[in-house]
Amino acid sequence: MRVLIFHKINYINAKDTVFSHISSFRKYFPDDFSTTYYNCNSKIHPYLKHSKYDVVLLHYSFLAERFNTTKKQWNRYINILKEITGYKIALPQDEYIKSNWLCNMFKKIGVSTIYTCFDGAVSRKLYPLENIDFVHVLTGYVNEVSNIKQNLLPYKKRPIDIGYRARTIPFYLGKHGQLKTELATVFINELRGSEFTYDILNTTDSGKNVISGKNWFKFLANCKAVLGCEGGSDLIDPNGKIISCIKKYVSTHKNATFEEAEEHCFRENKNKLDAHAFSPRIFEAAQTKTLQLLVEGKYNGIVKPGVHYIEIKKDFSNVEEILNKLKDIEYCKKIIENSYADLIMSSKYSYRNFSSEMATYIKKNVTPQSLELSDRVKHTLVGFLISFNTCFTFLTNLVSFIAIKTVRYFYARN
Repeated sequence: MRVLIFHKINYINAKDTVFSHISSFRKYFPDDFSTTYYNCNSKIHPYLKHSKYDVVLLHYSFLAERFNTTKKQWNRYINILKEITGYKIALPQDEYIKSNWLCNMFKKIGVSTIYTCFDGAVSRKLYPLENIDFVHVLTGYVNEVSNIKQNLLPYKKRPIDIGYRARTIPFYLGKHGQLKTELATVFINELRGSEFTYDILNTTDSGKNVISGKNWFKFLANCKAVLGCEGGSDLIDPNGKIISCIKKYVSTHKNATFEEAEEHCFRENKNKLDAHAFSPRIFEAAQTKTLQLLVEGKYNGIVKPGVHYIEIKKDFSNVEEILNKLKDIEYCKKIIENSYADLIMSSKYSYRNFSSEMATYIKKNVTPQSLELSDRVKHTLVGFLISFNTCFTFLTNLVSFIAIKTVRYFYARN
């Protein structure tokens, strides 16, 4: 089974979650699958249409290009993709933004299956397409990291009682998007002057307090408990009009509140819906045996309040009650162990399981093509060109990384 995977990634400083998702196919697809990765660093080269693939996967890192490119460039992608053979599978994320762009692409290039992060009702609203098969998946899964458990501090010895990092969320993700920063603000106000030690901050993507990669796991391992909530949005922006309006409004109203932006840009919007998503942060906290304090939600039915986490009411009316529960160490440790057993040790939510299930789905729906000699020659040549593209992209990423680091070093010295 020949599988071509379109993705876009900076090989030098890619986020761990993105890299883990992309690499899971090569790691865990069965031996009779041949995976070829094409990094869409700038464009999709027309030579790809000269090779025959059984399956074409459109990874979310590539589909996220709709946020950064023009409609003209997006149509160029479509024109080439529709000429590439193979059973096409799309794995989009942040599907509530520019969903019409996705629909247009999927229809024109002949996507057969969409691996969506949302249930049937939401996915049908996002993708009003015919003859499409939907498979419900999560935004991320569990990495098989064997050394995490061995390096964990015992619960009692962890120096931080409650930790959290909330990224400032744009107004165009709706009221639900603002919950992350609101959660941080409420607990900071409640914990200030209390007996609890805490490390809770609202950050920006470029802020110095952002924690990522291995440092994020170290941070979690130093916390007895961590705050959290569902990801996603409660607002659909099919064509990106709300984003454009918000950006323009905020640029001229620096101190605008969410309510003011909502009134100006989407008060009459009829596309509000529950497009909430299960966050991979829940798996990460479970891996480090960190107690989770989560805002009430559905969480795809994967975790349950009182079993896997302590529930925070949406109106924050039970914060004092939660702080009292944290004093019951045995109760907290029981919830932690439940979470670790069901989410991590079960392997149910591992990348290995995710990729294996996709491979099973592909085998059920796709019959591999046999190649003539001329087709095999073309396939080999295209593979060589893809390898060259990969090496060129890696070197470009490396040079850019070194240049940025050098500039920052001399800037800091001066």
